[in-house]
Amino acid sequence: MPKAAKATAGKKQEETKKPFVHDENRGSAFTNDKASKDTDPDYMGTANIGGELYRLVIWSNEHDGDKERLAILFETEEEYQEKKAAREAESGGGGKSTSRNGGSTKRVARKRNY
Repeated sequence: MPKAAKATAGKKQEETKKPFVHDENRGSAFTNDKASKDTDPDYMGTANIGGELYRLVIWSNEHDGDKERLAILFETEEEYQEKKAAREAESGGGGKSTSRNGGSTKRVARKRNY
């Protein structure tokens, strides 16, 4: 197949690609590579619960010395958008949050107590 034909076929495939939808009562989460603060979640993902899409936000914590504990937040897309708008309004509407310590976003390991 000529290069031009391959490029066109690839574009058509990308345009028709639908977002992944989990089977009912299934979901997945992935490492949050964008985490920059200790309070940012360790994992993020989605789940189809009862036919409705939920976002998963997961924090991994050390519990009782060496046991790992996962704290999981489930929220609908609507709840997520409302919280996002509130955060942006608090930070001046610029869409970027500002830190209290002059812009440092160093991630520090600490034990979380939930």
